[in-house]
Amino acid sequence: MTPFEATYGKPPPSISTYVPGSSQVEAVDHELSTRQELWELLTTRLRKAQQHMKTQTDHKRRDVTYKVGDWVYVKLCPYRQTSLSRTTFNKLSKRYYGPFQVIEPVGIVAYRLALPPL
Repeated sequence: MTPFEATYGKPPPSISTYVPGSSQVEAVDHELSTRQELWELLTTRLRKAQQHMKTQTDHKRRDVTYKVGDWVYVKLCPYRQTSLSRTTFNKLSKRYYGPFQVIEPVGIVAYRLALPPL
């Protein structure tokens, strides 16, 4: 759902493409043709910006798969896991815990680990 649909309860109006010369009034023809050029320029720049953001984001990503028996570290946010945070200064707490052994894959990016008993 787009923000427009959430606000107004209906889909946004579609902007139909303009065929130059289809209006008989010259001022309307000029206004609609400039609107069409602006719309095409905006869509081109939006596509370019989206592609740039995707490239920048994918630059740091990597596909990692683990096999049964591999040893992995678990990244936790100490300010969210209050049971693991033993200090009052969470900024200086450990961020990675482990290593833990992979028991089985649960999903595409989820794994069951052999955690120590409480």
